[in-house]
Amino acid sequence: KAYGDIDAQGFDFFYQPKPLLYRGLRFKTPAQKRTNIFVACDRLARGLLQAQNQGQTIQWVIHGDGLSLFEKALDRLNGQTLDKHQVLIAGLPKQQLGSVIQKMRGHGIQFHNDVIKYNGHDWSALNNRVWGMKRMYQAIESLGDGYQDRLGELKDQARDDRFKAISGSAGALSNGFLAGSLITGSMGSDTLMAAGLTSTAYGLYAFTHKLRSLRNITANKLDNAGLNPHMHPFKSTARFNSQVERTYGSQAQSFLALVGYKRGNV
Repeated sequence: KAYGDIDAQGFDFFYQPKPLLYRGLRFKTPAQKRTNIFVACDRLARGLLQAQNQGQTIQWVIHGDGLSLFEKALDRLNGQTLDKHQVLIAGLPKQQLGSVIQKMRGHGIQFHNDVIKYNGHDWSALNNRVWGMKRMYQAIESLGDGYQDRLGELKDQARDDRFKAISGSAGALSNGFLAGSLITGSMGSDTLMAAGLTSTAYGLYAFTHKLRSLRNITANKLDNAGLNPHMHPFKSTARFNSQVERTYGSQAQSFLALVGYKRGNV
């Protein structure tokens, strides 16, 4: 149900929260002290094997670096067959995707038709977006003829994303004066008139588009799910932009949120 509303019944949620920070010190709650990644891996491995032995078909949506936990659980199962499990990877993890997909195949794990979904502005894992794509493509190609169309889509998305990210970020950064005016709200009628004399309507539209790209890519490391595209692997960049701007009221306000400002508090 990753593409629609999720009924939470029947789901186990594996999550290891970070230690709390209090007056510069790291503090773990009693509950946090009773679990760690090794405990979670053991629980997950047992769950995988139990479902397999009971003949249950399980569909997994694994988000981002949650793939690391899943891979560690597989390492505990020593080649056990897990052909009752199907995986959809959502959001880019930091580890190399190609090798993990091959490991899953070795266990007989099946894959969703889309294999992986990620937002075009999710650049949180450069090793996969820049250096690891070829190995990921090879792994998907090895899944068989049924995945060739999806492989072509991913290659086309990657080319388009790279072009938009490079041209968008560079273009927005090269217009620092206009960007600053938009963000601070100081662009008056004189400035707009001057910009209009030197820019076409399309040029202003293109610059606005580049600003959105710059904002989204800058937000890749934020914990704020409202701004970070990594948290929205099933949304197109256009739909994500619409959500951000509806949430904050305008593109300018979304930039203020990005840098930690609030309306009226500079």
